[in-house]
Amino acid sequence: MSALPTDETYLAAMRANPPGSASKVSIDLVRRLPPDEAGQARAAIGFCRNHFQREAVGLMFSATELLRVAVERLTPNEPTFARRAGQVQAAALSWLLLWGMLREHQSTDLRRRFGETTFEAIEKVRNRTYDAHPGYRMAEGLRVYVAHLTMPPLRITGSENASGTTTSVTIDGARVLAWDSCPGNLKKDLRATPTPDLLPLVEDAMAALEEVLIEVFVLDVPQLQEESRRLLVLADEVPEGTLPVITTVPADLATKGGALQQDVFADVIALIRRSPLGNTTPSGQSG
Repeated sequence: MSALPTDETYLAAMRANPPGSASKVSIDLVRRLPPDEAGQARAAIGFCRNHFQREAVGLMFSATELLRVAVERLTPNEPTFARRAGQVQAAALSWLLLWGMLREHQSTDLRRRFGETTFEAIEKVRNRTYDAHPGYRMAEGLRVYVAHLTMPPLRITGSENASGTTTSVTIDGARVLAWDSCPGNLKKDLRATPTPDLLPLVEDAMAALEEVLIEVFVLDVPQLQEESRRLLVLADEVPEGTLPVITTVPADLATKGGALQQDVFADVIALIRRSPLGNTTPSGQSG
C-alpha cells in the first residue's frame, strides 16, 4: 500500500496474507469516502455495535449469574463458609450497583436521544413493572440502600446435621424496615414476608427488567434499520473473503510515520446478518 493519497478517508478491504509474508494483512482501497459519508459510516458502526452488544445489559445478566453461582457454592463447613458468605455479599453488592448504573445510564441516554416525552413514556412502563414485580421493587429500593447507607442487608446461614446440610440467603427485612427512607411498597412487601429468599427476587427483577428493555429496544428500530442498511451497502462493495474497513490515511504517514486510523466493522456486519435485520434491503435498491 505505497504512495497512498493522504489526509483522506476510504472504504477499504482487509485480507490476510499467506504465512511468510512481510505483513500479516494487506489493505486495498476500494473508494474514497466523502467526509459526510465517512462520518455517517463511523457513527453507524458505533450505534449498531452498541445496540447489538449492549455492554451494560450484558454485565447485568453476567452479574446475575455470578450471584447465583456464589449462592449455590455456599456450604456450612468452616472455614470456607465465612469466605463464601463474603463472596455472596460482594456479588449481591455488584448486582445492585450495576442495576442502579444501568438505570441511570439508560435514563440519561433516553433523554438525550429521544427527549422528555419518550423518557416519560418509558418511566410509565417502569412504574407498571414496579407495581407488578416484587423483585423489581426490591432492586429499586436496595440499590438506593447500598448507595447511601451500607452493604446489602442479607442473612446468610448454614447448618449441618445427621440429615444433611442446608444453607439460605435471605433479605433481612428488619434492617431494611429500620431504614428511614425505605419505600412504602417495599415496606409492605417486607412486613408481609420479613425474610424473603434472595434469588427468587433477583430472578423476578431480571424478568421485569427484560420487559422494560424490550420497550427501550423498540425505540431504536427505525434508526437501527437505517444504520444497518448503510453498513450493509458498504460491506457489499468489498470483495468476498475480505473484511470491510473505514481507513483514514493521515497526511504525515510518509514523513512522520503516522498510523492509519482504521475501523474494522466485520463484527457489526455479522451481528446485523444474524439479527432480524439481516435481510434488510440496502438503500437505493428495490425490495
